[in-house]
Amino acid sequence: MSGFQGLLLVAVAVSAAAALFDYRTGFIPNRITYPLVLFGAAAHFALSTWVLHGASLGWVLLETLAGGLLCGLVPLLLWRSQAMGGGDVKLLTGLGAMLGPALGLQVELYSFLTAVAVAPILLAHRGVLLATLKRSLSLLIKPFRRSKEEAPADSVLTELRFGPAICAATALVAVLEWK
Repeated sequence: MSGFQGLLLVAVAVSAAAALFDYRTGFIPNRITYPLVLFGAAAHFALSTWVLHGASLGWVLLETLAGGLLCGLVPLLLWRSQAMGGGDVKLLTGLGAMLGPALGLQVELYSFLTAVAVAPILLAHRGVLLATLKRSLSLLIKPFRRSKEEAPADSVLTELRFGPAICAATALVAVLEWK
């Protein structure tokens, strides 16, 4: 097993623990995300330096930082608009720092695609799919209407736990990288 495959195993294990916490409680604790950001960046940096003997330290540091920053940017914007939890942001940032920008962005893309694929099933199971689609359409066309309606109350917005989608995406990226 190469060092990068080891990082993928760690990424899958950490994302699985985060998914379990998120599924059960709705939160991803800092005791999972903070070490991932720190350890992930350090592990990527150290492994890239040792494995890629010809790589410059500056380039490896830039790749590590770019992974964390690029993978954290969109989730941070979603968090600021209250569309995503802070634990999800920190988890994706840590995975990006550990795996680098290419694999980190793959994990992020597959996470969003997984959530988009699973959300209608969960909403239908909860019996709120049609009401959610109607509210979504109303929010989408609201800027183009003359009359300004109130935004839906927080109680009618639907929550989707994102940790399991991140875990599934991380596992998928690991499988695809091992082939």
